[in-house]
Amino acid sequence: MKIVHVVPTLGDVASSETDPVSVLLTATADLGHAVTVVSVGGSQAGTRENPQGYGVADAVGAALKLAAHFARLRPDVVHTHGDALLAGWAAARMFSPLRGPRIVHTLDERALAAVRQSPRALRAAVWARVEHVAVSDAVASAAETVLDLRPRHVVPNPIPVAAYRWPEDVRASERAALGLRRNQVAFLTVVGPGGAAPQELILDAFARPGMGPARLLIAGAGALRGVIEAQARALDVLGRVDFIGEGRALARVLGAVDALVHAAPSGPSVVAEAMAAGLPVIAAQPPAWVSDASGLSFVPDDPAALSAAMKRLAQDRTLARRLGGAGARVAAERFDAAVVARAYASIYEETRGKR
Repeated sequence: MKIVHVVPTLGDVASSETDPVSVLLTATADLGHAVTVVSVGGSQAGTRENPQGYGVADAVGAALKLAAHFARLRPDVVHTHGDALLAGWAAARMFSPLRGPRIVHTLDERALAAVRQSPRALRAAVWARVEHVAVSDAVASAAETVLDLRPRHVVPNPIPVAAYRWPEDVRASERAALGLRRNQVAFLTVVGPGGAAPQELILDAFARPGMGPARLLIAGAGALRGVIEAQARALDVLGRVDFIGEGRALARVLGAVDALVHAAPSGPSVVAEAMAAGLPVIAAQPPAWVSDASGLSFVPDDPAALSAAMKRLAQDRTLARRLGGAGARVAAERFDAAVVARAYASIYEETRGKR
């Protein structure tokens, strides 16, 4: 089957081994499908065989140039991502108004934002004529509110599970690079869309008595680092908090720490990545696929409950290993690239049959 992926920009697709689109491209090609990726929002577009691309230059002419590529490539299915749906849909109609390639669209937070910004009439003309695939149940519910329809498919973003499991010598080296002692418990939190508020809750929990020599690592702080540092300083824990630089790969950090603390209501991808790394997860509102067998939950906005969960894992390493092992099995069964690629391949076949 010929599949063309249309993305906003190549960006991480070309440079990141863990970017969901990049992972899906590779896994789908491994199943024997002919896979092409085209960027509509930048100066590059490309295929697996031609990574330098075709040169789709600007958003205004993207649909016309995409249509030309579709005429040459003759895809069976076009798979759009992010806010590239409109250009992909328009190009498919230009290519063949009556029997153009069917569109599969991955619905994530970015794609939903694009939907919210579009006129209702445009939604009726475009969005309802596409096979939407939500990346989570939460996104599917939000799409039902925004689009007045619920996606028939929920397929999570793929994870190259093997890329998150490191040999013990690599783990030891990464821990040393992070300044962690051999048996020192390290918690990781990743700053997400919720901004600094979830980190303030985590810092409050971490500052409570009984945490011992544990350290808290914070990734993705970016422009919020100053705010979070001030919060840590006010709680007198700044000396036990480390900020992870933007250039350090999250997969390596996950392989070096001992647990993920996730207080934000969204961002399930980092939870899945932590589980793939074999880490127990402590979450306020864990996704449905995180059970008591693979993580601990706490009452949202309750730092005392979060502190108790963190201390429980810090003090019971056998429990932490058991939860982490169970989570790794869930990640392999649910999120591994090959599993997700097979799910999408089935959707492609079904969608192609509707032509």
